[in-house]
Amino acid sequence: MCGFDGNTSAISAIKDGTLGMDIAQLGYDMGYKAVEAAVKCLQGETVDAFIDSGVQVVDSTNCDEYIDDMKAKGLWE
Repeated sequence: MCGFDGNTSAISAIKDGTLGMDIAQLGYDMGYKAVEAAVKCLQGETVDAFIDSGVQVVDSTNCDEYIDDMKAKGLWE
């Protein structure tokens, strides 16, 4: 089974084996790229009509790495 969002309950479910994988939306990167684009607009630069903030497939092989990255960004308790 696969979840979508990369939230704590999904990652916990991967760790305990009740969920096979999750597609994390990378909210930090969404916000960062949005602010970056806003600054460019304010400076008179043009920005792409579509800005891909990416996703990450999280499964049992990389969920600890994902948690460490979220903690480093202040997004995980």
